[in-house]
Amino acid sequence: MSMRMEGISFAYKKAKLILENASLRAENGKIAALLGPNGAGKTTIIRLLLGLLKPNKGTIEIDGKPIDKLRRKEVSRMVAYLPQAIDFASESAIEAVLMGRLPYSPFIYDAKDEQAAIEALSTVGMEGLAFAACNRLSGGERQKIALARLLASKADNLILDEPTSALDVASTKMAKDLLLSLAKQGKSILVSLHDIHLAYELADSFYLLHSTGLMEIKEKENLTEEALKVAYGEELKLVKEGNELFVSYH
Repeated sequence: MSMRMEGISFAYKKAKLILENASLRAENGKIAALLGPNGAGKTTIIRLLLGLLKPNKGTIEIDGKPIDKLRRKEVSRMVAYLPQAIDFASESAIEAVLMGRLPYSPFIYDAKDEQAAIEALSTVGMEGLAFAACNRLSGGERQKIALARLLASKADNLILDEPTSALDVASTKMAKDLLLSLAKQGKSILVSLHDIHLAYELADSFYLLHSTGLMEIKEKENLTEEALKVAYGEELKLVKEGNELFVSYH
């Protein structure tokens, strides 16, 4: 299980390059954090890894297979995505979670799909609201439903964009523990975050967007004030205590 970009350059039509010679790896059993300011290109990287955009240069592989050689359904089975913007309609929570099974059962869900959805809802503590209408749930509850949909897919490669943005403290801890558990199960995980503190707790490696490139930081101890300044253009003060990182402006 792995997601890899090597030497990627990309621009939208005739616009200037967003990425130039960028490389990224999310490996089996590891969590990689994607960090950078708004508009830096995090969403573009995600769309490239999902096969929704084609690079101008470079290669993208999922589980060692070139993404441009894979069918859309194959990519959907190999990679599951939790978007930042969660747009559920009036469907029930369990119906929304079952959408994670679409790559396997595009026309009708079977007992295996339903069991996967029930287990996923239970994992995120939402089994009691399985038949509640999504448009009546809170933002945090909808985010848990989206996380359950990701789990129900059973994909080996996971991409999450701000997965805790609407969650309270207890639910954020649940999500963090869940991602760490999924990594231990051998999943490869890429998570895009604004919360540097949470990224430090979660990730094994870090990718900082700067200008048109990506800075790879392979070890937590190398996530320094100097590295963050390159990405954010701001003087940040870091205080490290064990596996925790506290961030403030100078």
